[in-house]
Amino acid sequence: MSISSIAKKRIDNQYDVVIVGGSFSGLSLGLFLGNAMRKVLIIDANCPRNEYSQVMFNLIGRNQTEPTQLLHDARKELAEFEHVTLQRGVATHVSGNEKAGFSLRYELLDLEKNSRQWFEVKAKQLVFASGVKDILPKIEGIETFWPEHIFHCPYCIAYGIKGLPVAIYSPNNEAYMMAKIISKWTGDVLLLTEDKVKFSEEELVELARLNVNVNTSEVEKITGDLGDYIELHLATGECISRRGLFIHLPFHLNNKPLFVKLGLDITEEGLVGVDDHYQTSKAGIYAIGDMVTLIQKVSHAIHSGNAAGFAIDHVLSMLVDDVA
Repeated sequence: MSISSIAKKRIDNQYDVVIVGGSFSGLSLGLFLGNAMRKVLIIDANCPRNEYSQVMFNLIGRNQTEPTQLLHDARKELAEFEHVTLQRGVATHVSGNEKAGFSLRYELLDLEKNSRQWFEVKAKQLVFASGVKDILPKIEGIETFWPEHIFHCPYCIAYGIKGLPVAIYSPNNEAYMMAKIISKWTGDVLLLTEDKVKFSEEELVELARLNVNVNTSEVEKITGDLGDYIELHLATGECISRRGLFIHLPFHLNNKPLFVKLGLDITEEGLVGVDDHYQTSKAGIYAIGDMVTLIQKVSHAIHSGNAAGFAIDHVLSMLVDDVA
C-alpha cells in the first residue's frame, strides 16, 4: 500500500504527536500511538534507507522478508485508524516548546497531481524518525551495485551469500574486526586495505588461519552484472571476481539543519543524542530509529518506536488538558 493511497484523510492542524519519518521506527511508533487512541500525523518523504534491499534478516517471524513488503503491511495496518494520518511530505521548519506546543511546517508532495502544498500543524509532542543517508566511497561504478552487491551490514545479508567469495573494503582500523566477523560465513575473504592499515604479527597469523587474503592495492573501479558477480579492478591491474563487497559506510543525518536550528545535541558519532526514553536534549522532542544508535537494524528501529510510544503516551496522559 502506497502512502498516497492512505493519505485521503482530512489534514487537521492539531495533533497529539507529529512524527517526521514513516519508515520502520516511525510506523512502529504510529501503530503504538494509534492503539493508544492518540491523534497522530506521520510525515514521510518515502525514501527509506533500505528501499532497494532485496530482503532483511533477524526480524522474528519475518526473516528474509522484503523490506518494502513489511512497510506496505504496516501502512495497511495504520490505515485502519481514523485518528492516524500518513502524508507524503518534507518537514521544513519547526518552532515552539513542550509547554506551548510545537509548530511544524511541511511541504506536502502530491505525486498524482504533480503539485506541492505547504501546511502548518501543531503538536503536543514531536518525534523525528527521519533516519540517515549512507555515504558511498568514491569508487567508479559503485553506485550501480548498491545495495545488491555492496553491503554495509554483514548481519543483514551474509547468511544469504554464505560460502561464496566476498571482499571487504576497509582502509581503516575496523579492518581486522570486520574480517573476523565476516569470515564466519565464508572461507574465501579478500580484505582490501589500500595500504592504510598496519596489522600486528598476531593479527596476520589469525587472518591467515581464517583464509583472509589481505590486499593493499587501491580499488579503482567496479564492474559486473547485477545479480551475479562483480569485478573489482585494482590499481595493480588485477581484476578480482566477488559475489559482494562489504563496507562499513559512514552516514549523515537526514534533516540535520532542523536539528541544529532546534539546538538538539549531536553526539561524536554523528547521532542525535537521546535519553533512555528517546527524548532529545529538548523537552517534548524525541528521536528514534537509525538516527540515534549505531546498531542500525530494522528490529532496533521497531523497538525504538515502541519504547518511545510508551514514554510519550505516559507524558500525554499526565497533561491536565489531555484529551485522547
